[in-house]
Amino acid sequence: MTCLLFLSAVCSSHALAATIDPSLELTFAEKRYLMNKGELTYVCDPNWLPYERINLNGEHEGVAADYMNLLSERLGVPFRLIPTKTWAQSVLLAKAGKCDLVTMLNKTPEREEFLDFTEPYFTCPVILMRPEEFSLESLDDLHGKTVAVVKGYRQEEEFQRDHPEIKLLIVKSSEDGILAVKNGKAAASVATLVEAYHFTRVHRINELKPTKWAVDHDYHRVGVRKNDPLLLSIMRKAVSSLTEEDRHRVEEVWISVGATESEKGLPRWVILFGVGGLVVIFAWLILARKAH
Repeated sequence: MTCLLFLSAVCSSHALAATIDPSLELTFAEKRYLMNKGELTYVCDPNWLPYERINLNGEHEGVAADYMNLLSERLGVPFRLIPTKTWAQSVLLAKAGKCDLVTMLNKTPEREEFLDFTEPYFTCPVILMRPEEFSLESLDDLHGKTVAVVKGYRQEEEFQRDHPEIKLLIVKSSEDGILAVKNGKAAASVATLVEAYHFTRVHRINELKPTKWAVDHDYHRVGVRKNDPLLLSIMRKAVSSLTEEDRHRVEEVWISVGATESEKGLPRWVILFGVGGLVVIFAWLILARKAH
């Protein structure tokens, strides 16, 4: 019986080794770690298209989901989603050590208390969505006004620390933040360029425009459970294996969502963006990655 168990373990080890991308150059200890784990669990932002969401069927989809699928394939182990209702709930699970990975987030001092991080795999400028008639040249113009930010996003922490003169409206999602500006509940909403493009198209919002300048940039990484050096090393190698071809294939699908829809009734800045705007976004993403 003992011999059979040993042979079974050896066969399982060889089977896993055969499915791991050899270009990752995982050590024996890292391969054994994955074999013993059997799967890696993760949480995501359940309402953050086009980056990611959990759809009505409970499936993870979006930019981050496609990247996680690529990483899972290269590591030869399944990634299992732990469903959540909000980003704040996902953060709480990560803080409690209830998952191995967090799919897509920025590194901040607060998050470093409970997560380690890979290098960035997706970079995008962060802008402010504001009413067309509101001239917004700098953050000073928002003193005494309200800005919508998502609970648990790094901007909540940063605005409270660096810009106490700005009032915050805490919302559940970036989409809710943009709609809060549309409905007059906030003077501006923090969003990435990709989010602004996506949600303005989806909701056909005519009266909002993005700032022409970037507040800063998002450098999205995979968060890894704290104090697990083998897993951190594994994930860093996996993320480093992503190629420009991988990125183009993923981003072309999700950042182009809605690009073929009718432009009737869309804001001028979105119409002017059109296909050309997608080229601008792709170019900005590539330049930001190279600069970083």
